[in-house]
Order: sequence, then structure tokens, then C-alpha cells
Amino acid sequence: MPHRTLMTLAALAGLLAMAGCVANPQLPGPTPIAPVAGPLATLDPRLSAAARPIAFGKAGDAQAGGELFQKTCSACHGPEGVGLTAPSLKTSTFVAGASDQELFDTIAKGRIETGMPAWSSAFGGLLSDTQILALVAYLRGLQK
Repeated sequence: MPHRTLMTLAALAGLLAMAGCVANPQLPGPTPIAPVAGPLATLDPRLSAAARPIAFGKAGDAQAGGELFQKTCSACHGPEGVGLTAPSLKTSTFVAGASDQELFDTIAKGRIETGMPAWSSAFGGLLSDTQILALVAYLRGLQK
């Protein structure tokens, strides 16, 4: 019986050796993909060199931002902004230390590493720049 096992192993080794000598067909190369227009995605929207600067001469409407927050943000950040599945915005050191532009960009582009989606219509979301400015104004009021 050991003789039969040895012969089988020898035959398999021979077949594998012969298979290695057979030329493999050339695999097709990668399919070229056209460059995407617009800003490049980054893990942290604050690092994007192509960030769209927003004119913050007029503050957003905090009351409208509060209503919008309840509809779009409260499921994750909680109705009072203290966090549910997402971080608290009321005690956030990021919100406290970020500029209005950084908050705008975070809402607009999302934060991939935290699971926050992009909310700006320019990035596939549902909100206009005016609505995002209103959310920024509301967030500033949460921290007071």
C-alpha cells in the first residue's frame, strides 16, 4: 500500500511539473479609466486641495439649520446633537476648533473614515450650499 501512495504522489508531481512548462495565455491588461472631473476624494475633507471655498459673509440661518438637523442629522447625532451612533456635536472638540469652512466641507463631502455620508448635492448628497450653511450656523449655536 505505501508503494501505491508513493507512485501516486510521484505521478502528481510529474503532472505539476509538466503543467508549469506549458505557456500560459497572456492575460488582458487593465482597462483604462477616464479621469474624473472635480475635486479628488480624501479621507479627511479638510485635506482636499480642491475644496470649494464658500463666501461666509452672510451667516447661515440657524433656525432653518435646526429644522434641517432634525430631518437629516438627528438619526445619527441625536435630536439634541449629543450623539447616538455618531459623535456628539454639542461637546465635539472638532466642531469647537474647526473653521466654518472646515465644518462646511465636512458636511458637504462627508467623512469616509467615520461613516458620515456626503450631504452636498455637488458630492451626490441632498443638500444645497445654503442648507449646509444653515447647518453650520446651527452647529455653532449647539456649542454655546
